[in-house]
Amino acid sequence: MSGGLPALTRPAEDRTDVLLDVNDLVVHFPAGRRGILGPPSKVHAVDGVSFRVRRGTTFGIVGESGSGKSTTAQAVIRLIPATSGQIVFDGENIADFRGERLRLARSKFQIVFQDPFSALDPRRRAGELIREPLDLLNIGSPKEREARVRQLLEEVGLPPQAADLFPHQFSGGQRQRLCIARAMAPEPDLIVCDEAVSALDVAIQAQILNLLKKLQRERGLTYIFISHDLGVIQHFCDDIAVMYLGKIVEQAPAPVRAILGAAPPL
Repeated sequence: MSGGLPALTRPAEDRTDVLLDVNDLVVHFPAGRRGILGPPSKVHAVDGVSFRVRRGTTFGIVGESGSGKSTTAQAVIRLIPATSGQIVFDGENIADFRGERLRLARSKFQIVFQDPFSALDPRRRAGELIREPLDLLNIGSPKEREARVRQLLEEVGLPPQAADLFPHQFSGGQRQRLCIARAMAPEPDLIVCDEAVSALDVAIQAQILNLLKKLQRERGLTYIFISHDLGVIQHFCDDIAVMYLGKIVEQAPAPVRAILGAAPPL
């Protein structure tokens, strides 16, 4: 009879609870040549990143500028090409998707950018901007699309008449609400928030974060939340990854106050 401690049995992970499974994601960018005959050099923006995002939760990625967090998020939703790695979304490796198959899949994942003003076409009215994903993906009839725009304006806290206004007629916080409404238009499962509150005043940040949480509760949304602000990440996210020089150097579930230090509630 052998001695020693019995092996611990760990509960099996429920894979149906995982919406996004990223394995060994690599993103390199060309950076010229080393001399006339030398091999081309590369910038290792993302270098072997792996993580999982559970349905209905918020996965936070925090790091300093240049750490690769935004590049990771944009590669995950195929805005920029990945050099290698797997991006398994809802059971399918979307890293292999091309053409029409990728275009149709885009209804399932959307993005909210950092600067709402540059993300909105200044020549188009708010209603047109929100309806744009529905038009491009041919979702619903024209009448259904107009009804969807009115519903989304109400959900993000804007009046129906806002549909007739241009982006410059809104405040910064209101423009970000428009971007959130546009991202929600095709009813995605995953929304990437790429520094979505960093350009806003602190009071407006709290309003937008509360809006995102409300929409998550009501619609079961899943977020990837990118930020350099540890306090916001700690307050808002369920799971957190810390990036440095293109790699994830730490992952932990929230709250992580014991590690990062307590932050005041927003």
